[in-house]
Formats: sequence, structure tokens, C-alpha cells
Amino acid sequence: MGGRQLPTLYGVSLGPGNPKLLTLRAVEVLREAPKVFVPSSKGISRAEAIVSYFTKKRRIIRLDFPMVKDEAIVAKALQRNASRVCSILQRYGSCAYAALGDLSLYSTFWRLYPYVKEKMHDLDIEVIPGVPSFCACAASAKIPLALGDDIITIIPLSASRERIENLARYADTSILLKIKPSIIRSLKLVGKEYQQAVLAMHCSTDNEQVRVANIKELEELSKYFALMIVKRRKFL
Repeated sequence: MGGRQLPTLYGVSLGPGNPKLLTLRAVEVLREAPKVFVPSSKGISRAEAIVSYFTKKRRIIRLDFPMVKDEAIVAKALQRNASRVCSILQRYGSCAYAALGDLSLYSTFWRLYPYVKEKMHDLDIEVIPGVPSFCACAASAKIPLALGDDIITIIPLSASRERIENLARYADTSILLKIKPSIIRSLKLVGKEYQQAVLAMHCSTDNEQVRVANIKELEELSKYFALMIVKRRKFL
């Protein structure tokens, strides 16, 4: 692909879940790549479903990433997956790794890449950006994420309560990529001035659910949604 001499690994961002939201470059790579790796634990993942729009199923290869905290188990899986990627690179000269959202945000791609690079020093990569889930959520809710000098904070599921409280204290907009009760409680402690929140799941897909809620409703509603945007000022 592209006449490059070095083996090339393409990192393809798939966006929030709607195949129509992929960039033209992402579609081009998926159609041309001899093999496309996708993260998967069981069955057909949403990433695989999107990729199958643009390439034949026989070109798609699933990689298992165990969702555990044991770093030894994680490292073993990454080593195994890296070996599979390198095998394809050696055979075909290029391949793609595709995952949801934008690969620059908490993606398995950047966990995997160092292991691939360790096995293949002469390797080129191209990373193709995509639409993050929280941008799709804001678009569906018809709200801005930030205006003027607003500060945005992105809070992952693994963040400690102390870090959440410190970050949320200064943020005009807090984006929670996953929701759990402890995060909601922390926001309530430091965010009395928060006005409203948007809760969402399956953004941009046929199963999309978006709900604008009062801050007092968060703890109950958070049981049913996967992503939340909280702002100090009411939405336009």
C-alpha cells in the first residue's frame, strides 16, 4: 500500500460506531489492507462490524485483550498479539489495526504498538484520526463542549476519587468515558455549581440513547448509560 519500502502498520480510528462517520482515509486503508486486526473478547465486536462494511470478512483477524488488572496476563496477551501482527506484516508488507473512537484516546493500539516495534525495528506506522465518542455525544445532544476559555477534563473509569475531585474542581466541562457510582459521588461533592449533564450510549448508531438530565438525577440515571458530559453552565 502506498509504495512504502518498510513494512507499514496502519492504525485506523473507527469513530463512535456509525460507519458513515469514518474519514475517507480510514475507508481507503480498510479497503486496501490485506488484513485488518480488531480488538475482540467474545463474538463480533462493534469494531469488527464496522470494518466488515469495507472489507471481506476473511481479511479480518480478531485479537483478544483480556480485561484484567494483572499486568503479567496483559503483557502475555500483548506479546501474543504482537507476534500475530508481525507475522502478517512479514507476509504481506502491511496491515491495519482498527478500533473504535480515536486511537489517541485510551486505545489498545498504543498498548500493542511498542510490542510490535520491539519485534520489528524497521517498521513504519500511519495513524488515522477519528471522531471520539464524546464529540458524537455532544453533536447528538446539540451542545458545545467548550466555548471561550472553558476548560475540559476527560475522566477515565480508572481515575481515583482524589484525582476526580481535583480535576472536576477546575473544569467547566467534565467528560466521563465510563460511569460508576464513586465518580458521581465525587462530582456531587465538588460540583455544586454544575447545572446539567448529558448521558449517552451507542452514540451515532441506530441504538443511540441521549438524555439531558438535572444534576440531581445523575446517580440513578448513571446505571443505564456509558458516557456522561457535565457542564457548569446550562446548555444552549
